Amino acid sequence: MAAPLSMTVGGRPTLASDGQTFDVVNPPPAVERGRALLRLATVIRDHAEAPSRLESTNIGKPISSARWEIGAAAGVFEFCERHHRARRRHRSCAGRPPGCGQDRLHG
Repeated sequence: MAAPLSMTVGGRPTLASDGQTFDVVNPPPAVERGRALLRLATVIRDHAEAPSRLESTNIGKPISSARWEIGAAAGVFEFCERHHRARRRHRSCAGRPPGCGQDRLHG
């Protein structure tokens, strides 16, 4: 087993005061995260009617508003995927001069 890693507090390495630690699982690569975000957005859109009706019934709002909110939730995951993709492209331009074809993604 690896030695516990410390936190940085006030610029100095510091162990937890109670000595407790927890396992950390590295997240999947950005490409996999992006695909997972798109899959989630697709599932939400494909099954939007059920949560829309549930939200409408639960809150008492018009079904059109509930449908919009569920669609907006899917849109958040799509936005996050685009953000991940743009960041990956931007990193691929590191050290290249402006105009490498990717800098336009970051305005």
